[in-house]
Amino acid sequence: MKKILLIVPLSTLEFGSSTTGGVDSVCQILLKDLVGTEYNEYQIRILAFNPKSKTDISAPITSLSPYIDILHVPIQGEIKGIKVPSLLNNLIRINKEISTFKPDIVHTHLAPWLLGIRGVKRVATLHSYKNIGRKPVSFLNDLVYAKFLPWLCDFYVDQYTCVGDLLKSELQKNVKTSVSIIGNPLNPAYFTNNHRLNTSKIKLVTCALLSRKKRIDAIIKLASRMHQQGLNIELTIIGPVVDNQYGEELEHLVKKEKAEQYITFTGSKNTDEIISLYAQSNVGIFLSSEETFGLAPLEMLASGLPLISSSVGIIAERPDLFTSIGTCIIDPTQEDASLTQVLSFIDRLPKIDCDALKNEFSVNAVNKQYFHIYKTLLNA
Repeated sequence: MKKILLIVPLSTLEFGSSTTGGVDSVCQILLKDLVGTEYNEYQIRILAFNPKSKTDISAPITSLSPYIDILHVPIQGEIKGIKVPSLLNNLIRINKEISTFKPDIVHTHLAPWLLGIRGVKRVATLHSYKNIGRKPVSFLNDLVYAKFLPWLCDFYVDQYTCVGDLLKSELQKNVKTSVSIIGNPLNPAYFTNNHRLNTSKIKLVTCALLSRKKRIDAIIKLASRMHQQGLNIELTIIGPVVDNQYGEELEHLVKKEKAEQYITFTGSKNTDEIISLYAQSNVGIFLSSEETFGLAPLEMLASGLPLISSSVGIIAERPDLFTSIGTCIIDPTQEDASLTQVLSFIDRLPKIDCDALKNEFSVNAVNKQYFHIYKTLLNA
């Protein structure tokens, strides 16, 4: 039986109960399906680094199924009482696990976790690359993480996967290693309550980390203009503030637009809470300026919500599909044209083709694509 060591960021073993967003959310969805599906040709060990935990404890190996076990460890740690950089701590832990588990394939959702690994097949799934999908931090940090590490990692990768064309096209400018696109999966939980709220009020909802790239300010301005047109609307904004200055600007903007009565910030919510808020809404909106994939707008569609979206991520790559499913694609920088499009869309809201969405982005289909790559590498 072949062995796979799967290395992921993971904030909880209670999948869906909490998340730090992004890759953490995606990995929770993938692992939940992995445990519930019998891949009995493989023995799988999951090495999960907890981005919330900084205490260096000796975690036990936990069995998730007859063929899958997991080791959930802190992302930061110490060596002989001295705190070391998290990447160094992670690499030491990874090499220890390779030595004891002896995998045939190592698959990681963060490419630098493969540094120094030889003698096995290595797969790296990229959710960001260089300056795509990451926020600039400092000159030195950007030099290391946006330039040096991407160059160095290529010496230790046999197969790349990435979530969309934006990453693939940039990656292929710099590497000769094979690159495959495997999209992010949709959490099946969003399909369980896809009956849109029936009300004359327009109840908009968005969900994102509150940062400038998500263009929450553009959503607030659009909602304000819709209100000025005489529409009876509400806007619910779900998500934590990750840029304090931007968060303050959003609060000032709501006051400036005199929109306190119909715009609500909920803060961070778990999956069940988000699904409940979607059930209390009837239109999703997502106007981000950059996404490597963009899972949140698809989750809105899966919940039965007609979607107003910018041309971004997977929606930009497959506009015909998403328009046919029930999406109004706008350019938020063109405010008058956007308002006209949205008013027309609101006037005749479509019914969402959830089955088409499920067929394209089911988690089981995504995991099967990963296992196809494993099989191809092992047979090479």
